[in-house]
Amino acid sequence: MRVVRRVLVTGSRAWGWAARPLVWAALDREMEECPEDADFEVIHGGAKGPDRDAQAWVDDYIARFDPTRFAGVSARKFDPDYAMYYANVAPLMRNQMMVDEKPYRCLAFHWGESTGTADCIDRCWRAFIPVHIYRPGQPEPEIITPLF
Repeated sequence: MRVVRRVLVTGSRAWGWAARPLVWAALDREMEECPEDADFEVIHGGAKGPDRDAQAWVDDYIARFDPTRFAGVSARKFDPDYAMYYANVAPLMRNQMMVDEKPYRCLAFHWGESTGTADCIDRCWRAFIPVHIYRPGQPEPEIITPLF
């Protein structure tokens, strides 16, 4: 049974097109750190901006390399369940579902007052998941490591 190194990507829709180079560079670093005997999975909420950029990175990565060698690179999208929850609660419950997957790390692309991204950061912190917070104009992330 192979180990899965799971990374959660969350981010504000306000980033727009500007997030893609930063998201891709962050995922490239994560992939470089991934042990060769582990699968690499990116989980995200499917929203515009960093979430979709993360999916594009996975799609591009698989397309560029031998699919038999990198069969363990994948992405999973968690959509908010608006049929089950009220509109203002569904994205928050989706964040909890992603955190419940126990990712190795959360990459958060936070811009301004994004309450959804802030909620996901808080949920990761409370679940003892390290968070790397990327902000506009800061090339290096702010790293939040919960105390164990």
